Amino acid sequence: MKVAGQLVCNDVTTIVHAAINSAGIAWLPFDIARSYIQQQQLVPILTEYSLEASQLWAVYLSRSYQSPLVRAFIDFLSDSWQQDILPNK
Repeated sequence: MKVAGQLVCNDVTTIVHAAINSAGIAWLPFDIARSYIQQQQLVPILTEYSLEASQLWAVYLSRSYQSPLVRAFIDFLSDSWQQDILPNK
């Protein structure tokens, strides 16, 4: 779809491949872009611009029914998410 001279796509894989193949620039979440940046397939630009912080919600039954495995998974997600959205910390 084309919107005001821009190509719009909601498939992140297509967007990444387009940017890697010099078809334009892409605004990607850090957790997706990080490996491509590390492999020097993508180069960060306009780094002074950012979106508001994202939120991740874990929905589960009350803590009294929560297994240690579920708690460990939620802790893992929380730690991983913070590293992905806060790359400079």
